[in-house]
Amino acid sequence: MNHKFLNFLWIIFILSVVISCSSDDEEATPAVTTFNLTWDNTDADLDIFVTTPEGNTISFSNTSADTGRLDASCDCFGCSAAVETVNFSNASSGNYQYYVDYFGGCSSSSPEVNYTLTVSVGGTTVETQTGTLESGERSNTFIYIK
Repeated sequence: MNHKFLNFLWIIFILSVVISCSSDDEEATPAVTTFNLTWDNTDADLDIFVTTPEGNTISFSNTSADTGRLDASCDCFGCSAAVETVNFSNASSGNYQYYVDYFGGCSSSSPEVNYTLTVSVGGTTVETQTGTLESGERSNTFIYIK
């Protein structure tokens, strides 16, 4: 056989190995961990709080810590959907503490509000917490163990 042809086959083999390895690396990307708060009345201002295993808290007043970030936040000023979301691009292992605080009503009334808190990993829900709060109340603190 021609040496040039053998060199060509060798290069093709090496490239196929490199491509195969790089696609395996893409599959190893960690799944996003999401803490999502929704509630049933946009006339109320609820806030999500998530404390990381490192002890840092993400909320409206500290919108990022470690690999987490408050991506959606709803308050009384032009909110079309009652939702708050904290996403972790590469959540570390350990205990995550999370809860809801009912800051207040957006008008003169402060309605009772039903909330749902979900934790999902890679788009799959792994925990769901529900409850009802009145203005000024805070939910129980829940723990998600990663």
